[in-house]
Amino acid sequence: MQELRKLQKLIIGMGEALLCYGAEISRVEETIQRVADHYQVEEVEMYVITNGLFVNLHQQEDHTSTRLKYVPSISVNMKKLCDINELSRRIEQENLSIDTALARLQEIQEAKNEPAWELVLSSGVGAAAFGYLFGGSLWDCLAAFVCGVILQLFFCFLDAKQVNISKVLLDIIGGLLVTVICVVLNRIGVSDHLDLAIAGAIIPMIPGVAFTNGIRDIVDGDYLSGCVRLLDAILVFCSIAIGVGLGLKL
Repeated sequence: MQELRKLQKLIIGMGEALLCYGAEISRVEETIQRVADHYQVEEVEMYVITNGLFVNLHQQEDHTSTRLKYVPSISVNMKKLCDINELSRRIEQENLSIDTALARLQEIQEAKNEPAWELVLSSGVGAAAFGYLFGGSLWDCLAAFVCGVILQLFFCFLDAKQVNISKVLLDIIGGLLVTVICVVLNRIGVSDHLDLAIAGAIIPMIPGVAFTNGIRDIVDGDYLSGCVRLLDAILVFCSIAIGVGLGLKL
């Protein structure tokens, strides 16, 4: 019974981590099933949605373990997502013990995220690159780069200060901030096309992973989770648009 509880902890932990780091529902369900099959669980039942999972493991006649885990928020982290997938493959290929797998899972969860300067630089480069793809000039790309850097610095500052703010309001403020900076840069002659600079600068805020996973969940038949993710992505789009509109009006 003790081993079954350890296995339940491992499965719930991996499922929770996958949801937190932005995996689609089918990936979470497949990982849980593969790990349970590898450790020879007789019967596994699961119910996974975007913000929680329910897992029931049944081993022999009287050994059953059931857990419900609430996942309050999702923060996309592709590196940790890949690490969890790698752990799942290692469990099957290297026949890891439950204790070893638990220890590795804890290492992944406690690993530090990318340093702030990498996020800031990536945001700026991404904004400038999309500004160029949209047909902007080099000056438009420079304006988008500056906006992307300032935007990510703003988000990092809020995160460091642990400011609790509504996601909708945060997206509106982000869109407003980017637009005001682009307008100022355009007025002083740094950028040639205001619309292209703004379009590139807001790209770091676009929830592309959530939108894509929402479509994939719907295609896979997970209609509830897919609709929730699509609704969340659309809400972000609308919030950014409101912020941009306010910035242009002001």
